[in-house]
Amino acid sequence: MKNGMGISPGEPSGRIVSINEVILEEEWDIVTIQQSSLLSGLYESFFPEINYILEYIKKQVKKTCELYLHEPWSWESSYQHDPNLGQNFFSKYYKCDDKYMFDQIAKTYETISKIFQLPLIRSGNFIQFLREFDEFNFNKKESIALCRDRIHMHEIYGRYALSLLWADTLFSVDIAKCKYFPDSITELERANLNKLKEKFLVFKTNK
Repeated sequence: MKNGMGISPGEPSGRIVSINEVILEEEWDIVTIQQSSLLSGLYESFFPEINYILEYIKKQVKKTCELYLHEPWSWESSYQHDPNLGQNFFSKYYKCDDKYMFDQIAKTYETISKIFQLPLIRSGNFIQFLREFDEFNFNKKESIALCRDRIHMHEIYGRYALSLLWADTLFSVDIAKCKYFPDSITELERANLNKLKEKFLVFKTNK
C-alpha cells in the first residue's frame, strides 16, 4: 500500500518532505512528534521550536486527531566514531553510555510530556528494559540485535519490538493474542520474535 505521495511504508522518499506536505497529505487520526535522538536528552533543544510545531499541527489537523510524544531509545555504548553521526556529541553530553543517555532522554520527555499534556510512546523505555536481559544485551556475545548499526532499529527485531509497543499504546491491541509476524522470516527469527512478545508482556505488567 502506498500513501498519497506514492511511497510505501518504510521506503525512503529520496527527498526532504516538509511538515506541511505530510500534515496535508491525509486526514490523520494520530500524529506523533519527537526530537532527534542525539538531542533528545537535552531539554533546552526543544525550545522554542516545539511551541511553533505543536501550534501549527493543531491548526491543521482535525479536532479528533490525537497527538503523541515519541520517546526514542539511547544509542548503544559500543557505537564507534563516525564524524557524520556526532560521536563527539555522544561523548560530550552522554558519556558514550547508553544508560546515561536513556536516563537523560527519559527525564526530558517526562517533563515535555507534562508541559504540553502529550501522552508518551515509551519506545526508549522498552528498548532499555530489553537490554537488561542477556539475550538482548548488545554487550553479550550471541545476543539478539535490537539495533542494526548501534543507533537505528534492526529491521526485524528492533522494529518488531517497537511495533508491539505502538500497537498496545495507540490501539490497545491485546499483544498476548497477537499472531502477526513479518513475511519471509525463518523459524529461528520467529522464535526470537516470540521472546520479544513475552518480554513485552512482562514490561507492560511492570510499568
